[in-house]
Amino acid sequence: MAAWRRFALSVLQVEAQEFLGTRRSLRPLDIEDEAHMEPLLRRLQRYYSWRGINVRQLFHEFDTHNIGVIHESQFYRAMPKPLSVSEEDIALLVLKYRDPERPGLVNYMNLSNDLDALSDIMEAEKRTQFEMVRDMSDYLPHHMRPDKPLQDIMDRIRVCLRYPCLLDFGA
Repeated sequence: MAAWRRFALSVLQVEAQEFLGTRRSLRPLDIEDEAHMEPLLRRLQRYYSWRGINVRQLFHEFDTHNIGVIHESQFYRAMPKPLSVSEEDIALLVLKYRDPERPGLVNYMNLSNDLDALSDIMEAEKRTQFEMVRDMSDYLPHHMRPDKPLQDIMDRIRVCLRYPCLLDFGA
């Protein structure tokens, strides 16, 4: 009875493997390719956010075993890409995210996580740029010279918006 209890407790203590049983690729790219990778991922992230594409859901349709990897051919077929991304860039993504233990498979979960992390970084950069632009108001002149023709046009627009029945196009 004690042996059965130890066995049952050992089964319950099994921990889930990291990220659906996949591991991050351990194959580093050369320096030139790594330098090319971040701008490529930024272009892809911008494209996906503009189009509302969820990469994880898109590749999950091809992942029949739900393990976070798909075949390279499926990756090439399913990869949505902007016109500025070439086939060489997609081949570079395959090299970067290839599964180290199973040849011919690409770990799309790592790609999705990297794109999500890059999205957070890009949002933080946007906020700092917005704050920088907002602080540029110190450099703008506080008193502007009145521009008579512009002021006349703005007055007419105000009148037209406030009293649409008094439209006078002849004056």
